[in-house]
Amino acid sequence: MGKRFANLLRLASWFLLAALAVAGTARWLLVPGPKGARAEGLAASSYTVNLPVIRREWPLNTIFGVETQERMLTGQNLGFEEIVAAQVTWVRRNAVFWADVEPTKGSRDWSVLADLEEELIEADQKGIKVILIVRRTPTWAQKYAGFYCGPIKQSEMQTFGDFMYELVARYSKPPYNVRYWEIWNEPDAPPDLANPPDDRVFGCWGEPGDFYYGGGYYAEALKAAYPRIKAADPNAVVLVGGLLMDCKPGLQICDDKDGNPPGEPNTRYMSNFLEGILEAGGGPYFDGVSFHAYDFYGDLDPNTPQIGLGIYSNPNWGSYWYNGGPVVNAKTQFLKQVLAQYGYSSKLLFNTETGVVCGSTGNEPDCETSDYEMTKAYYVPQTYAAALAQGIAGNVWYSLFGWQGSELLDSSLSPLPAYTALSFARKELANAAYVSPASVPSGVRGYEFLVGGKKVWVVWSEDGNDHSLTLPSTPTGVYDSLGNAQAATNPLNVTFSGGPLYIELP
Repeated sequence: MGKRFANLLRLASWFLLAALAVAGTARWLLVPGPKGARAEGLAASSYTVNLPVIRREWPLNTIFGVETQERMLTGQNLGFEEIVAAQVTWVRRNAVFWADVEPTKGSRDWSVLADLEEELIEADQKGIKVILIVRRTPTWAQKYAGFYCGPIKQSEMQTFGDFMYELVARYSKPPYNVRYWEIWNEPDAPPDLANPPDDRVFGCWGEPGDFYYGGGYYAEALKAAYPRIKAADPNAVVLVGGLLMDCKPGLQICDDKDGNPPGEPNTRYMSNFLEGILEAGGGPYFDGVSFHAYDFYGDLDPNTPQIGLGIYSNPNWGSYWYNGGPVVNAKTQFLKQVLAQYGYSSKLLFNTETGVVCGSTGNEPDCETSDYEMTKAYYVPQTYAAALAQGIAGNVWYSLFGWQGSELLDSSLSPLPAYTALSFARKELANAAYVSPASVPSGVRGYEFLVGGKKVWVVWSEDGNDHSLTLPSTPTGVYDSLGNAQAATNPLNVTFSGGPLYIELP
């Protein structure tokens, strides 16, 4: 009788597990557990059942992320609650400075990362994936004296690898569980962008006199660090530091940059940096490429300058609100082409800095307007829909607290329209699978996604005109960028001044 009862309990447990695994309101992971393990959350019993362990994955593994420059966790509110409320997957932190941890060679002081450790613990408890940037060369390891942002001298490359081994061994384990590591930030930038040279924002490995802009030398750092990182954590994901890529090779506007003889093409581009890594044999020594894709408020084409609601551009990449934008499209396609050329099409791509920025400081009169704030809100569904269509792994808004006006929260930490738009985009597209461009008329941009048992179109007018959009069926819901419900009609009016729409179809 006891054996029969145990078998019945075992069978009932399996049915319960199956029901939990397919629950539609949450995503569950079935992870093989050790022999004798019990399902989490079930009452203990006197018998042993060999079952997988169930863990809830929250938030869902989406492309949605933000960067924060401040501590995410202190006795004060510095934005972590807002990050959690938006249910983003990724938080990027530019927070590990080799020069601070190891100011004297061979003597590492991990206590300087005590504040960061609190953040990492909290992020892991909330199910948020952290992309951690490692940068700043100590004085004793600098190839160019005084340039903390710059390259490591060749004789200290292995020392950097040893540092990375200890760093990853320390923070890849509980309670931190960091898996994603970015080697420098914007290493393709030249030294003259770092002013002063100890600047903590730019990298400055860029070599303007080199065809590959210093990418080949940066590959040496990857070759030294990657094997040591994998030795410390075989599941670690190593990213090429966020590439700035200021100009698309071959564009006239890029060839005409200062310093080039009139009419002579510029063959030395910052955007050659990745090819330099691959040409130097660095392909096996990274898992993905982090890059940055910003647009700028207004049409910056000198022939057609204008500024206003919904207008943005990045002329250095031939990308405009009315033609090909947002710029994540052009930059992703370029990177895919370079990787494919060298046989590395399977590498991950992360847009770790996205946004629409304004002016040189963000404090200019045009930047302190409701039109700019709503342009940011319009840009959110555009950049995330485009990133989903491009198939990249992550799209990270820069930043929560802002740069050149890009902030999601104001100085009192109240949500700006772009924060509301990000929260709604994540809600609407969290499980989205890209299908194809939507069937829309000329002058309208549209993407079609499958989300659960419905279709979701993200559409907007990209020519500045209003359009009547005939749909394949009457929509079950229509929402603007901020999540406000609109009239669900067929045909449906798409207005430029109204910004992007989410259209839910059966």
